[in-house]
Amino acid sequence: MRIKNKKISQEIELQLVSEDLAEELFFLVNENRLHLSPWFPWVETTKTSKDSLAFIQKTSAAFEKNEAAGFLIRYKGEAVGTCGLHFLDSKEQHSQIGYWLGHKWQGKGIAYQAVQLIIDYFFGNYARQCLEIRCLPHNERSSQLALRLGFSFQQNLYGECVGHGIVSHDVYMFTRTEWLAGF
Repeated sequence: MRIKNKKISQEIELQLVSEDLAEELFFLVNENRLHLSPWFPWVETTKTSKDSLAFIQKTSAAFEKNEAAGFLIRYKGEAVGTCGLHFLDSKEQHSQIGYWLGHKWQGKGIAYQAVQLIIDYFFGNYARQCLEIRCLPHNERSSQLALRLGFSFQQNLYGECVGHGIVSHDVYMFTRTEWLAGF
């Protein structure tokens, strides 16, 4: 089963990224540039809707090869963030979840519901043993979301090359066993 668009609740929906969403995605990134830039190096290089289009094309190509899945998160019909799965086709037994929300939509349970759907989709459709969330150590919202979803802190990876620098990431893990137990 491949998820394309999914209504999570009356207010929240995931929409598979597609080229026609490039302008809308760029507007959202641009509107939240100051909020997103401390966490994501790609914000600096997202200067026009063509940059968002390139991201969508790369994500769509990876989706077709079953390597990744990227979704626009909508709240009451408005684009509010993205979430997705990375490294689906790797030889490792784990994959990563990525997500972000615009500033004014945080604290409403939107990311929690979107990521929970991605978790259920992943374990329901892939024979992998664990999912991983990586976030910067000082990103308290992402750390708390990972813990609320049942992920456990595993380690701090120091010296990971991201963008133009070397950073550390906190790594949170959630296993198939925990999912099957209904955490």
